[in-house]
Amino acid sequence: MKTLIKLLMPLIFCQQLCWATEIWKNDREKESQLLNQRQVRNTKNIESSSHFLTLKKTFRQQWQQLIQSPQQCSIDTVHFIHSSARSIGWRHQQVRSFFHLLRVQDEIDDPQLAIIEKYLRAIQVRPRVQARELLNTQLLTNQMIETLERINAGGRRCLTDQYIMLRSSVQNPQHIPQVLSLAYHNELISAAMFNRLSKMHMAGFANQPLSLKSYLSRKADLRTQRPLQDLQGSQFANEENRRLHFYNRFNTIQIIHMAEIVKTLRHRINGIIGLELHVKYEDENDNEVIGLTDMEIFRFCLRQMRKDKNELKNNFNFQATTFEYQDLIMAALETGDIAASEVDALYQLEEIWAPNQTFFQRASSWIRIANTVSVIVLPPPFGFIPTLALIAIEAIHGGENQAEFGTTEHTLF
Repeated sequence: MKTLIKLLMPLIFCQQLCWATEIWKNDREKESQLLNQRQVRNTKNIESSSHFLTLKKTFRQQWQQLIQSPQQCSIDTVHFIHSSARSIGWRHQQVRSFFHLLRVQDEIDDPQLAIIEKYLRAIQVRPRVQARELLNTQLLTNQMIETLERINAGGRRCLTDQYIMLRSSVQNPQHIPQVLSLAYHNELISAAMFNRLSKMHMAGFANQPLSLKSYLSRKADLRTQRPLQDLQGSQFANEENRRLHFYNRFNTIQIIHMAEIVKTLRHRINGIIGLELHVKYEDENDNEVIGLTDMEIFRFCLRQMRKDKNELKNNFNFQATTFEYQDLIMAALETGDIAASEVDALYQLEEIWAPNQTFFQRASSWIRIANTVSVIVLPPPFGFIPTLALIAIEAIHGGENQAEFGTTEHTLF
């Protein structure tokens, strides 16, 4: 047994290390939705620069340290690369183009680029203290004072963590500039701390506080537990910065739980070859077995999927956290339980994601008549992608207020 462990340990270590060293690379998205054509063209000048490969090596070293070192902070990592580029004569815009080129080359993905852009804005902006007479002193509550004192005592703690602590104590993020100015006037925070926290707010972290380190950490945990088999990119994944919002809302355990729902649905849809209803009577001689039709089996799978979804919502891992149909699809894509090509096939059904008025009018009459949307989109055979399409339309057209989908007067399920 000890010999076996000695043989396996290098393989296990190598697998974890390999994922760690490559975890920042884009493995789920197609072309960036954050870059326009002009920004892509500007990367050509960066790629031809004699300093590009050196700076790219620095980037990889810094990203590796960010993943492995608990003390390494996200904004400090970006600031180091920014300073390295400025030291060789690059302007701020060239540093932006450098990160744009990394995205074009799939060295990073859109969530990382979106966060990096905010850090770069934080480096550039120049905060100003508001005049005391213009401030609402009622914003500086006792609870807020305690929070600010904890932040100020934290010293060089990671800036993102300090800002998140501040953001969680303010009901309206628009009040943060006033709170910081009040804190500075009342000597609750230093000028340096005022400057650092104001920069984070001005850069746009109020509504998207996820740090680069947190994103990479969650992605690393997920890829270690569920290594991807399908490395193709998905247009659905990076549309409207969907993955960044997704990782901002859910942790690794929640993502795996949500993906299991879709994985189980796939297994049932593709694996069940027959389903029987066993009816038992007081007189055993009257017992009977009723074989279900393909449509009834299909509706049974949908009912079970709805049941699994509702049970997961009550799971302790989802306390104060809600999820929707798109989150289930995103989770299954992140774990590889749905291939990118399958998700994009679903994404192409524009009646689901961006229905036009004509379809709504036409579909609504069918839904009222049949009390289900399955008659619109599901001619036999009932495959996995049409199943996802049905659930998507059901969620968007009626949601929880409609009668449970899959029930008509003509079927058992």
